[in-house]
Amino acid sequence: GPDDPLVLHLLAEGAPVRISDVAWSLGHAPHMAHSVLAMPLLLRDQTAGIALYGPHRNGADIDPDEQKGLMPLLDRAGAAYDHIDAEALRDKVELLTREREHKDREIARLRAEVKGHA
Repeated sequence: GPDDPLVLHLLAEGAPVRISDVAWSLGHAPHMAHSVLAMPLLLRDQTAGIALYGPHRNGADIDPDEQKGLMPLLDRAGAAYDHIDAEALRDKVELLTREREHKDREIARLRAEVKGHA
């Protein structure tokens, strides 16, 4: 949620955050106990999601170079979300256009009917 300490931390930093750097309150039990890194998934400069990464299988932490390598994945994920959003908007515009055209035809029919009775 918007009041989650991790979300607030990501919004404040505007960059990847180490889970260990987040100040958790007693009311927020971290549901990502095995995660070491959180990265924001941005959609038009808005946080659309959060990617959580755990350590390597051998327990080694994610190093800064690996973290940099993960950034393009999140950029592509953001682009994918943007594409999905654009497709949904195109579908909505098409539906509304069809509805308007249907109503325009109905109005023309009713006008012709009224004219025929006058």
